[in-house]
Amino acid sequence: MSQQSEAHQFNFQSYSTPTRTQSFTFGADPPSRTPISASQGRLRAPKRSEWQKIDDILAVVQKDFKSIGSFLEYLFHNAPRGSDPRTARHRSMVSAFLQGSSNVHMGNIITLIYKHRQSNPTKYSSDDSYRFSPHAPLEDIRHARPCMSAWAAQLVGEKVFREVRLLTQNDPLGSEVRTQLRATRSERSRTIVPQVTWDDLGKFSIPELAKEYKRRAPLTWHLAESMAAPRRNGKIIFRQRRPYGTVVVGAISAFSFARNKMANYLPLTIGIWQFACKAHIDTKRILSRFGYSVHDSTIRECLNSLADSSLLKLQKDVAEGLKKDEVTWKYILDNVQRYDIQREHRIGRQANLKVGTAATAIKLEDCAPGAFNLADHLERVMKMERKNMTTWSIFSSIDWEHQNKVQALHWLRVLVGHIDELADMRAKVSHHFRGDDIAKHRMREGRKTVVQPLGTNAEKEVETQGMMRALLDFEKQMGLDEKALEGKIVMPGGDGASFAAILRTKKYMAQHESDYQSFRGRLSVPELWHTRATNLNALAENHYGPVASPDPSSMSKSATAANTKRPSNLKKCDFYPTARSVFLFFEARVLDCWRIHFEVDDLAEYFRDLGEKDDLPHFEDLLEVAGTLVYRYSSQEAYMQALSKEESLGASNTMKIPEGKPWTASVQASEPTSNLGPNVEETEVLESEANNLGDDVLILDKTPSTSGEKKEKFDGDQVLANEILFLQDAGWWIEASYAIPEGDIGRVYEIIKEHQIVTMNLGYDRLESGRLKNFLDQSLPYARHLADMKGFNNDGDSSMETDLTNTADEDIEIEKQDRPMPGQGMFLDEESGTVVIESEDEEDSDIESSEDEESAGKVSSDNEDSDSNDVDY
Repeated sequence: MSQQSEAHQFNFQSYSTPTRTQSFTFGADPPSRTPISASQGRLRAPKRSEWQKIDDILAVVQKDFKSIGSFLEYLFHNAPRGSDPRTARHRSMVSAFLQGSSNVHMGNIITLIYKHRQSNPTKYSSDDSYRFSPHAPLEDIRHARPCMSAWAAQLVGEKVFREVRLLTQNDPLGSEVRTQLRATRSERSRTIVPQVTWDDLGKFSIPELAKEYKRRAPLTWHLAESMAAPRRNGKIIFRQRRPYGTVVVGAISAFSFARNKMANYLPLTIGIWQFACKAHIDTKRILSRFGYSVHDSTIRECLNSLADSSLLKLQKDVAEGLKKDEVTWKYILDNVQRYDIQREHRIGRQANLKVGTAATAIKLEDCAPGAFNLADHLERVMKMERKNMTTWSIFSSIDWEHQNKVQALHWLRVLVGHIDELADMRAKVSHHFRGDDIAKHRMREGRKTVVQPLGTNAEKEVETQGMMRALLDFEKQMGLDEKALEGKIVMPGGDGASFAAILRTKKYMAQHESDYQSFRGRLSVPELWHTRATNLNALAENHYGPVASPDPSSMSKSATAANTKRPSNLKKCDFYPTARSVFLFFEARVLDCWRIHFEVDDLAEYFRDLGEKDDLPHFEDLLEVAGTLVYRYSSQEAYMQALSKEESLGASNTMKIPEGKPWTASVQASEPTSNLGPNVEETEVLESEANNLGDDVLILDKTPSTSGEKKEKFDGDQVLANEILFLQDAGWWIEASYAIPEGDIGRVYEIIKEHQIVTMNLGYDRLESGRLKNFLDQSLPYARHLADMKGFNNDGDSSMETDLTNTADEDIEIEKQDRPMPGQGMFLDEESGTVVIESEDEEDSDIESSEDEESAGKVSSDNEDSDSNDVDY
């Protein structure tokens, strides 16, 4: 074997240093060999060690190349193709080494050289300052270690420079994450490069942007991650607050934005967010200097471009719908205000309130053909079938069986949500809400409502003329002119004031012959959020009671126990704090009903013991119990039963409520008379003290009475009755809060019908009239397709098609027909301060005439010739 082959197979790691008996001198001549005579036998030369072979090779290198450096320069000579002076052996051996096909490859050699103690300069050497130098010429660095580190630093710098340059450009492979978002209103620029859209901003995601950076710039991401990610024992630590991934994305985005102002994906998104938060201009300027945000002028230019492109897209979509004889968009509006305060008091400057109207267009999907036919709608309205509507017709249209199932599922939801041992049932409860038994008219799976903001105007929508001009302006932005709306229906919506203003506009413009100019085709409905807010106010007004209420079932008592704030104005509550209180009080009382049913003191401990015994109840059993509890504690039958001691004692097993210990008030009257709860003679607040508590205090020490008639003594449990009404009303409101996010408008419609009866006497005239009109539009037989357009199609439920033509004359058979129901013959007894319920056929009713009914804020359904039955176009 030749010396070259032996050197080729040499492995440094498999040999130790030579022993002391071996002596080598670098640069000495190779040892002489005594020639062998022919008479002597042929002797084998002694086997040389690897170190001897190295010494022989180095002797040749020193003799022929003077140094290892010169030898390596020729060894790794990179000759151009066609003029390579190297031999075949030279080429093959070097190629095998550089390509890693040999046993020892470049990774081993680099490590040996870099970690060699002779490669590291002393701290006094000039080469020591060149470690990882990004600019020092490599020829000036003598020691190997600083030279290799400087070479690596400069190489990495060039690579990172190229990677960041790639990030400043959009991915040619067509990634969903666009690095460059162009925003301009120039027509010439729009045709050259794609412009930013709301879809681009809607897809923004920090994790997705991080994946894009890792894929397109792995070295840049690694370096930034190495700088930002904390480590412990060599492993990266993931922190919940200020995660390093978000920091790395922000840093790389700033690097790209500094290189190219068009690489503004993250800075533009942050800039729009700052604009929405009304950040100060100085904040935007500072963040723009750091590369975290674009400048304010760029933000405004982007928003203007988005508005223009979105409006064009909206008009195109509306035009496509009109070709099919359909109006595929509706819009909702409301007033907006901004108070401009002049900080510098100068002549001609004064603070003023800017008032205008804003609107948002909403796309209508999955509507039946013909739902927007105005001629069919007007023809049905002219039949005046709505005049036959009564309270009983609304009541009979409610699917009470379905409501009981829904409430039972809510009661079970509360239980499994608070008991950890029943956590496995939570997903099953959610699945039941979407099942065929509960869902009534749910949006198709995966559908997302498409919305488009419209340009604001300076009109006052509460005024009739201002509303008219606002409607015309918004419809013009959508591309709906007189020709487009000929014979079609368009749906503007808003709160109670907006709804009333639209009706006034239609009333004053009704003399015009054209459907467009008379506004007959504008079919307005109150929006659900405002309806829920009104219902929440009614719930608070009914159940909070006085500040120092003696009723333990009042929400004021619960608010004191839970240390939550009581609304200062019950007629106009703060929505979200009051909503949280309703959820809290409802769930606490429902859990208490479950506790009473299981006859335990600690519900959580009870189920914990069952879990340890592996004896937890099944889902179906708990659902059946929940249905029983709803009938017992949250139904009209339970309420009427609580008002009568005789009915309470004779109730069935399903409806019978276990009798508890007598409750004693802190301050009692001189003659307590009942153990079923505080009666009309027991009170915690004296009448003289109540005068100082405000107008919302209701004195309970007077019995409702009418002239010439003596009322029987009350022997029921008023506290229990109030508790049942709260659980019923709060359950309905919470059901609407769950059904709306679920997209089940059929369930919401059932709640609207129930609230229509409950709140019709509370003075919310605007929304009540709107809900009545909406109920008529949905319930009359002609309104089937119109219900689809409004989103209230009940998907085949018979209650949606109730024929109200003969409901005034036909008998409605329900359980205990002689029992007065909510909303039937209800009036306020001013003397006693209570609500009195009378049946419709009572001859001795306290209401003397229909004029008194109107003054009491009620709708007369018996007087068919009243103005309330006029045709409303």
